[in-house]
Amino acid sequence: MTLFLLRHGQAQPDYMDRTRPLTRKGIRRVVRLAEFVAGNPAFNPSEIWHSPLTRACETANLLAAHLQMSDRTRALEELRPDADPAAIVGRFDAFHEDLLLVGHNPHLRRLIGRLLYPERASEHDPGAVIQVKKGSLIRLERPDCFRAGGGSGPEWLLSWILPPRCLEK
Repeated sequence: MTLFLLRHGQAQPDYMDRTRPLTRKGIRRVVRLAEFVAGNPAFNPSEIWHSPLTRACETANLLAAHLQMSDRTRALEELRPDADPAAIVGRFDAFHEDLLLVGHNPHLRRLIGRLLYPERASEHDPGAVIQVKKGSLIRLERPDCFRAGGGSGPEWLLSWILPPRCLEK
């Protein structure tokens, strides 16, 4: 299974947190990312799960439109910025296809920490070693041997991080 994590694009600062829309720059960067990953065999999620907050919904919908996946998006409370990462882990552990999660910090950072460093999951912020900038796309992989309960070491492996400035023209 491959898990793609995307932090929402840059959002307007002058709105209530739940309703903050993307800025023009945020939209431009998400569209560039969508154009970059469209048709790339290294990016193949079967569904897009996103936070219900406006900036994450807009990010997910822009990406879904470019990838022709508009009918395969889901808003989940488990992806809110203050949600416990354990809740979303329980949902995708039962899902065996590749996924894209669109969310926020500190949730994404904590989720990454929980997946890469499960022995530190009880810490307040086990993902503090991973920076997740707005518009960054991260790829994590879970080898098949871990699904079957075999293997040793971390269950998830970090494949790559694509910060938005890498796609600037």
